[in-house]
Amino acid sequence: TVIGPLLVGLNKPVQIVSLNAKDSDIVNMAAIAAYTASN
Repeated sequence: TVIGPLLVGLNKPVQIVSLNAKDSDIVNMAAIAAYTASN
């Protein structure tokens, strides 16, 4: 993807969701990002 090279080397995890993602999908991805950032 075009965004892929921009994500390499970041200090914190990054989650990408599609524009048509449901609100529950976004909340779940945010929870995963928060969990992985704390470990």
